[in-house]
Amino acid sequence: MRILITGIAGFIGYSLAKALLSEGHDIIGLDNLNPFYSVRLKQKRLAELEKYSGFEFQAMDITSPNIADSINSPERLDRIIHLAGHAGVRRSLEEPQAY
Repeated sequence: MRILITGIAGFIGYSLAKALLSEGHDIIGLDNLNPFYSVRLKQKRLAELEKYSGFEFQAMDITSPNIADSINSPERLDRIIHLAGHAGVRRSLEEPQAY
């Protein structure tokens, strides 16, 4: 199965991707690598996922217009798992588009 996961560099996205890759699935991971918390930690997670031949990473912001046009081979996706987001309820009320 070919699966797109948003928020791939976050803890949950990374953990899910690692489990699915170990089961033999192909994963396209999206993340904007924002500095809300350690970008270095996110890069370390991505480096671990890069060890799997079925993994592809695309650095992009899912709030960008026409994001579907930016994803490589979207017609070949079997599933999309949306895990991207920011932490913090108060800020979400001030900047809903970012969330």
